[in-house]
Amino acid sequence: MRCRLTHLGSVLLALLSAPAAFAQYAEAEVKAAFIFNVAKFAEWPAELLPAGAPLRLCVLGTPGGSGTLGTALLELEGKTLQGRKLEVRSGTTLPLLRPCHLLVLMPDAPEPRRALAEAQGALTFGDSDGFIDAGGIIGIAVAERRVRFDVNLEAARRGGIRLSAQLLRLARQVKGQ
Repeated sequence: MRCRLTHLGSVLLALLSAPAAFAQYAEAEVKAAFIFNVAKFAEWPAELLPAGAPLRLCVLGTPGGSGTLGTALLELEGKTLQGRKLEVRSGTTLPLLRPCHLLVLMPDAPEPRRALAEAQGALTFGDSDGFIDAGGIIGIAVAERRVRFDVNLEAARRGGIRLSAQLLRLARQVKGQ
């Protein structure tokens, strides 16, 4: 287990610190890979994610066309994450997407604050200013061709989600620590 966490940490660190990743891949693909890898550092309670159940990633808002984050996330369908099959759903209303274990709010997501309030038990991601202050869990930012992120630990705890200390050490800011 320790070896696995070390490997995961090095993968995540590479995504965070390698500007060369942007030279080879589009920003949307790098963000999608970041979301996928961050999810490896999260644990959900058994009542939210029973043994053998797939992980569901929900994209709230319009996924967009080729080269967008929404499209890059949809391409993760069927991948294995934490030994579980990943299901990816997209839509413009959260009730039709539920249950969600990972929730990515697109820039055009309708009523983002309401969606965050209703997303209990979901590890939420967004890249809007003030995302973690609005109740989101992982706020993503790209600065100087590097992915940076902030964590709202209070929101994660309220949702019953545990985030590894290794992930928290890599965050730019941890709210509620």
